[in-house]
Amino acid sequence: AIAGATAYEVTVNGLTETLAADELSFVQTGDENETITISVVAVGLSQCGESVPTEWSCTIPSEECPTAEAFIDVPQDVLCASENGFALTATPAGGSFTINGVAASNFEPSTLGSGTHDISYTYTDENDCLFIGNATISVSDVTVSATPSNANLDEENTSVQLTATAFSGLNGSLTYEWSPAVGLSCTDCENPIASPTENTNYTVLATDEYGCSASASVSIIVSRTNIFIVPNAFSPNADNNNDIFRTHGKNVASVSLAIFNRWGQEVYKIETTDLLQGWDGTFKGQNCEIGVYVFYAVATFTDKTEEFIKGNVTLTR
Repeated sequence: AIAGATAYEVTVNGLTETLAADELSFVQTGDENETITISVVAVGLSQCGESVPTEWSCTIPSEECPTAEAFIDVPQDVLCASENGFALTATPAGGSFTINGVAASNFEPSTLGSGTHDISYTYTDENDCLFIGNATISVSDVTVSATPSNANLDEENTSVQLTATAFSGLNGSLTYEWSPAVGLSCTDCENPIASPTENTNYTVLATDEYGCSASASVSIIVSRTNIFIVPNAFSPNADNNNDIFRTHGKNVASVSLAIFNRWGQEVYKIETTDLLQGWDGTFKGQNCEIGVYVFYAVATFTDKTEEFIKGNVTLTR
């Protein structure tokens, strides 16, 4: 109340209404979101006149707030089933989540499995305004098998075809990597030919375009008879018949051969992978005398085993 006021003139958007001096409140209705301008003048006695108008504007508030968007935190669009789960979070925080329509607070790839999963989030603030968010995360799970799981190789069967069969949970393209590479016709193919010379476990790693992977293994047993033969005589007389003292064998990868005369002098030594190499019966360019010589021979086979033979060889002409 203003002292000495006999009435109040209230003008709203150009329309004036006079209120009694004891009416100290005024209610104005209008449309939602409408802005109105209000002017109030205190009317006094004739000798006092009227006050200077006081004006202000206001907007009639909306009775309902519109639905707003919430934002769900998604680390990446595609996860592998083998990856760790994580707690669901969103902005604004404090609401509730569902995954595929089921209430949830964590995203667990291994539990949800392959496929695309729908995440929904709702939050209501202190003004009863609703926030809604939606997101999707896909999960890929790669499976692979390798055949044959076990295989046996021998002198007649020296190789076997390996086969990898893999699937991506999201039907993504797949790549293959076999290891170890030794004995394989290829390492980045589905079906390599394996020809190992010793017992070997091969592993294939299948990876899809989303970086998800799985592995499988095969075991190959190599069963071959190793043979190492050292002759006991030769005749280096240039008749092209038994002119070279050399070793013979089967599955021999390399040979070490040393020969000594009767005085213990080394007259020949070689380490080679070529079994056609051998002693021609000479020492320092000169023919050695007819007689008996001592040899030491070591064969290393393709399966990494070794055989040692010590003996005598007779040189004749």
